[in-house]
Amino acid sequence: MIVSGSQNLPVGAILFEEDGSIQLSLMNSLDEEDTAAITLISDYFQYALSREDWMLSFVDQFLPEDPINNSVTKLKSIRGSHLRVIEGGKSDTSGSQ
Repeated sequence: MIVSGSQNLPVGAILFEEDGSIQLSLMNSLDEEDTAAITLISDYFQYALSREDWMLSFVDQFLPEDPINNSVTKLKSIRGSHLRVIEGGKSDTSGSQ
């Protein structure tokens, strides 16, 4: 399945595991420059997920106003208690070192 509009196969994927971890998977055929760029993007994505203030701001903009539910309640419903960003990972498959 190609979802980016490109006719080429994807070169990487961010995987959301059942245990709540996030894993970056890259094709071995990528050159060093592309690998570094995708790794940087993945690291930024993981950093953004760890910033609760950014997530609250995003949730407030993304979800419609609801006087009953404040942004903290909305965030908890989206995040789920089983999801978490973990530091580190395998150097050949993960953007974090």
